[in-house]
Amino acid sequence: MSKIERLEPDSAFADRVIANGGTTLKKCFQCATCSVVCTLSPKDRPFPRKEMLWAQWGLRNRLMGDPDIWLCHHCGDCSVHCPRGARPGETLQAIRATVVSELAFPRAIGRALNDPKLFPALLLLPMLLMGLSMWEAGTLQVQAGPIVYAKLMPHTVAFEGLFMLLSGWSLLVGAVGVARQWEMMKHVCPAAPGAAGKPIGESLIEALKTIALHDRFRACGQNQARTTAHILVVVGFFAAMIAAAGGAVMEKVFHIEPPIPNLHPVKLIGIVGAVGLVVGTVMLISRRLSDKQEVGESSFFDWAFLGVLCAVGVTGTLSYLVRLSGAVDLAYATYFVHLSLVAFLLSTVGYTKFAHVFYRTAAMTYAIHTGRTVEQPAAVLPAPAQRASLAQGH
Repeated sequence: MSKIERLEPDSAFADRVIANGGTTLKKCFQCATCSVVCTLSPKDRPFPRKEMLWAQWGLRNRLMGDPDIWLCHHCGDCSVHCPRGARPGETLQAIRATVVSELAFPRAIGRALNDPKLFPALLLLPMLLMGLSMWEAGTLQVQAGPIVYAKLMPHTVAFEGLFMLLSGWSLLVGAVGVARQWEMMKHVCPAAPGAAGKPIGESLIEALKTIALHDRFRACGQNQARTTAHILVVVGFFAAMIAAAGGAVMEKVFHIEPPIPNLHPVKLIGIVGAVGLVVGTVMLISRRLSDKQEVGESSFFDWAFLGVLCAVGVTGTLSYLVRLSGAVDLAYATYFVHLSLVAFLLSTVGYTKFAHVFYRTAAMTYAIHTGRTVEQPAAVLPAPAQRASLAQGH
């Protein structure tokens, strides 16, 4: 006898999906074209057809425990083939943004960071806290002598441990969110009997390899142009982190006083990171502005993250260039803004689009573990001749 399950529609959740960019959600009439054309959709319970239905009904818990929303890489193939202009790719992107705020710990912070009215105050909060710390230590001023950014930072346990504390907080938020996600995935999408899954450890390694090499991104059709930009951003961010950690180790462990020489490997890695962040984010922003038909709707969730990430890269680059120019006042002011943005970015990893690093990794690991993934993506279907008309629902 089939198990009877009580559905609990949540209209507020559906409204949040629409507000996060899923504006065409209600156009879907369940023809399943999207699931047919998707090269990454698993053969059992394919996406994104069921996700479109669940989102229309506001089935919050099902979507929070659905690994398939994270197997989608927003390639756009489903959107250009949709005969109703429902743009499933953009809707799944909006679902992911909504799920991130729902899985967040505490949830109120996730929702606040996605609120355009509250975001500016939250963005300025790290600047205020660091400014107070520097003012109390007497370092919040233009420093005499050569430009050495370390002079701006008070040598206190509270300040120097701030960035480690923020990183630790983000890891805690991510761990709590993934634990919630994993339990819900086991309930919503349990492993099918006889499924060809793999051990969790092996699944995690395979998932990390797939993400690092962008294998699934490269399988995309219509939106493949963003692959290069995405790789630049990822490489740039991790290179910048390595450079920052390297600089701290040189000063604290080896007692090498800053500034780091321009041709030192740590400095060169930092330059690579800055270039990757700036070029990658500018490419993504430019494409969103110039090719809205191809990329689709962009919500505040997307713009806020891209804007902050781009600003981190730009202010980091300017800090380096202005220091070389010798403009003392501008140099310290620019670096102060850069530090504030980095602090904000590190403390909000678990609440913004950056949380994909947690939830996509967990979902892909679970999917491989339970045998849900496509081993070899199929060939991409060519876009229909009347793509523009189809995308507009004509």
